[in-house]
Amino acid sequence: MRKFKSLDRTARTDSSDTTLATLHQNTITGIQILKGDKAGATSVSTCGSDSYLILWNFKSLEESIAELKLA
Repeated sequence: MRKFKSLDRTARTDSSDTTLATLHQNTITGIQILKGDKAGATSVSTCGSDSYLILWNFKSLEESIAELKLA
């Protein structure tokens, strides 16, 4: 009975946590341009419900995904 009360209290269906293969683990709630403007941003930050503040550099992102191919 204790297990069901605990699940009800935490609103989870099981006792294991889920970790996503992304930096943000929840909803992104804000995006802010750090360098550049709307037409030519080179760096932005995102914040989310997971309390993370992440800085994104577009040049390094472009380099890291340059070799990706659709299967």
